[in-house]
Amino acid sequence: MIGDFLEKYTFDYLMNDALSRVNENIDTREGSIIYDALAPACYELAGFYLQLKNLLLDTFPQTAIGQYLDYKVEEFGLHRYPSKKAVRFAEFKNERKEGVQIALGSRFATIDDAALIYKVVRETNVAGKYEVECETTGVVGNRYYGNILPLENYRNLATAVLGEIVTSGQDEETDDELRKRFLIYVNEKPFGGNFIEYVQRVREIDGVGAVQVYPVWNGSGTVKVVVLDNDLNLASTETIKKVQNVLDPLEYTGKGVGLAPINHRVTVTTATRFPIDIEFELELMTGYQLNQVKELVDKALDQYFLDLRKNWAQYSDVNTYSMKIYRSQLMAKLLTITGIANVDKMKLNNREADLSLVFTGQLQQLPYKGTVRMV
Repeated sequence: MIGDFLEKYTFDYLMNDALSRVNENIDTREGSIIYDALAPACYELAGFYLQLKNLLLDTFPQTAIGQYLDYKVEEFGLHRYPSKKAVRFAEFKNERKEGVQIALGSRFATIDDAALIYKVVRETNVAGKYEVECETTGVVGNRYYGNILPLENYRNLATAVLGEIVTSGQDEETDDELRKRFLIYVNEKPFGGNFIEYVQRVREIDGVGAVQVYPVWNGSGTVKVVVLDNDLNLASTETIKKVQNVLDPLEYTGKGVGLAPINHRVTVTTATRFPIDIEFELELMTGYQLNQVKELVDKALDQYFLDLRKNWAQYSDVNTYSMKIYRSQLMAKLLTITGIANVDKMKLNNREADLSLVFTGQLQQLPYKGTVRMV
């Protein structure tokens, strides 16, 4: 790895090297005058070598981190995706289920542990329905659905409900995500509406967390673009409309009004939710009961399927997609849970076989955990 050759310059290495240059007739034992004179300098030098390695690592995009990685990618015109606030629809009604007028700037809080605050920012054409913006940036603003409470009194207000996502919030792009995007950018050049240009341009649109592109899916000149939101869930109708209008507005399709080249007729949609039912036999360690591990099993499976969705947009060298769910990987995930001794006879959707997802121009599946049955 870059800079490994500098690791040998530790305090002990530098000290031994310095003492080896002292006349052999002089006492060089620890505590001697010459040892105590050389030790501070060697200690400082060891620190300099460590900083020198870090400086060298921050010189290359493959190993740079933080601000130094930002500097490297900016040389090529790229910038780290910033964190963004979620914008949601919220409905406010009185006891007669009629829409209630809410002042812009009013603030409402969720009633879960996160206690997020949403501010009313925009009216809609529907009475009592407003767009509200989460005051906290990031994907956390996408997750809560349900009742919210006003931070000031409204006499006629009976219910306030937080609903569909308008623009999903997103976390700041991590170093690994930015590095991966940069290396794709410099190694796969976008040009003239080719595959990689669609991928890069769509990923730059607010609210898009992942994208698949299917060229010529329905005849010459057709392109299908399949998007997910920033939480890697199905994209909202609003996000789909936004991407469609940026790429190829429907009323001017094929005319080059959007980013798509002339004669490219683009269809924007989202994936198809594909729940996977899981059944397996558990052998527990002595002293453990099923109810002690059930919640941990659910969390482990949720994380496994989230990791799958993180790789949903990965494409091959010939711009195709594939994804397979291996029972062995699921079993290995479950065996990391304390209390589980063995996992056997696993079925996915009632079959004792691994499961391949379908990725075609007509169907793009997105895997989710379905029902879980443990015996």
